Amino acid sequence: MRKAEAIASAVSFARENGYDPEMYDIHADTRDLRWVVHFRRKSDQTKPRPGDFFIVEVNIRSKSVERLIPGK
Repeated sequence: MRKAEAIASAVSFARENGYDPEMYDIHADTRDLRWVVHFRRKSDQTKPRPGDFFIVEVNIRSKSVERLIPGK
């Protein structure tokens, strides 16, 4: 699974769960056998607030989303 595919899956999953991906900067990295896609709200604030970030994990082998981890 390529990075772009993982991000597309994560964006779709986030949208299905009520998030607006257009409001977030997105980057991804690999950890073990999964892509970890980070969403951070585009903002002028220096200190993150609740809901300003979340993570979506995508399994590299199955190409499926494993979970969404909301920010605190």
